[in-house]
Amino acid sequence: MTVTDLRRARHEAWRPVAGESAPVVGYQPNGTPVHQLGPHWRLAHHAAGFGVRPADLSRLDEDLPVDQDLLNGTVTGYDPVVEPARQHIERVGAGLPGARLFVLAAAPDAPPLTDLLRLAHALDLAAVLTYCDHRLDSGDPTKVQGERWDLRLAIRGAPIGAESPFCASVDLAVARCVEYLDSHLLAAVPREPERPVPAPQAAPSPPVTDPTALLRRVGRHYAGQPVLVSFDRAGCRLWLAEGDHVQPLARATTLDDAVSALRLTGRE
Repeated sequence: MTVTDLRRARHEAWRPVAGESAPVVGYQPNGTPVHQLGPHWRLAHHAAGFGVRPADLSRLDEDLPVDQDLLNGTVTGYDPVVEPARQHIERVGAGLPGARLFVLAAAPDAPPLTDLLRLAHALDLAAVLTYCDHRLDSGDPTKVQGERWDLRLAIRGAPIGAESPFCASVDLAVARCVEYLDSHLLAAVPREPERPVPAPQAAPSPPVTDPTALLRRVGRHYAGQPVLVSFDRAGCRLWLAEGDHVQPLARATTLDDAVSALRLTGRE
């Protein structure tokens, strides 16, 4: 296993040891035990040495973030005869040349979130930001940990769907939005022949305040449920995802006004 920021690298050889401690830390819904391996198996421990967050670790072979099991060294014990560490190596090494795992330790190369919001405003589109706070599942290895984000551009006024965000940081959500920006823009082209294509504006877009702190406040209040906010030239709208549907929470000129209208109480 190699972790690198493309300037320096750290190498480790993962070898299962007979009788190695791997306590049960949880159970899958079907009752299958989930084990946690020792600290040297947990990729999250390497992040600090490269000055990044665990959410910034990604697999070079897949160009995808490192999954939660790799970060935390957790293994679902599907075969009670095979020790957890060996099952872990077999799962991770499958399909990799020489069973060698390469991990990139670098923050996403992404512009500020506010730049994407200003772009959407200039193109007369809506920027839809989704956030979910998973604090209620903290410590459960079978559930998503921390927070998740998503960002996409859409036609202004288009129906909002309930989608579970999957990016572990807002930076990663912005980076993926930029990576697939062509697809977002294509999806924003009206399908109705009589409906005009949104017209870009020549004047500079107005300054935008970073919405992450306010959205986190709403997300804490509705922990476990995705909250969505849409920004466009008409203002912003807040929704709460409930199952496959979204329920409107507030509508205002700014997110600050929309959150104030919710009159959240407690420590949010």
